[in-house]
Amino acid sequence: MEILKVLLLEKDPSHAARIAASLSSGNLDVVTVATSEDAISALALRHFDVLLLASTVNSVKSPVTILESNRATPVLVVWGDHPDAGDALTIPATVPEQDLAREVLRIYGDADLSRDAASNALPVFDAVEFGSQMGGDQALIHELVGLFFEDSMSQLQTIRTMLHDGDNQTASRLAHSLKGALGSLRAPRAHSYAAILEKAAAAGDAPRSRRAFAALEKSMDELALELRAILAA
Repeated sequence: MEILKVLLLEKDPSHAARIAASLSSGNLDVVTVATSEDAISALALRHFDVLLLASTVNSVKSPVTILESNRATPVLVVWGDHPDAGDALTIPATVPEQDLAREVLRIYGDADLSRDAASNALPVFDAVEFGSQMGGDQALIHELVGLFFEDSMSQLQTIRTMLHDGDNQTASRLAHSLKGALGSLRAPRAHSYAAILEKAAAAGDAPRSRRAFAALEKSMDELALELRAILAA
């Protein structure tokens, strides 16, 4: 299993060292920064799964400000209280340092599952909206559906190859292109997974890329069944 990458923002050096040691003992890859500016720089340089704000960082810049310019946003976790935490996931201040690694892993796993569950709850295909978008032109509908089978399904297999070869940037670009095609087809579930894959591949997040690709492939198979019904009509 890939090691979770954690960016720890804690201004007190001794406290940061203790927290980092605790997280590392839980088999987490930890980088520590002391300021919001350092956190922004670190996020620009490499991928992190989690941004952890420790309990004594009340004076740092808003977590939203730290994350808003980051392309592949990590899960934001606050240990203790922060006045601008917003929708951040929280670990109570009463949780001891030695239990932080376990709590971070639990929260990250729950957040990952929630994102996937939200995507899976989306409809496979909005036939009414697609038909309305095409003005009810059956010839145009059949043409676009045919192009899906010619281009998009082939593109999916190319993405598979790129991920297998470790060419994440190409995989990300292809996922972006596929996302656009799926949006035009009004296929929200596959569109959502393509967006997740695009970000994960761009960040070099291999485990999440593999999960996103598997979900995308399944949702496109489901979409293909519905589109074949259109062609048969």
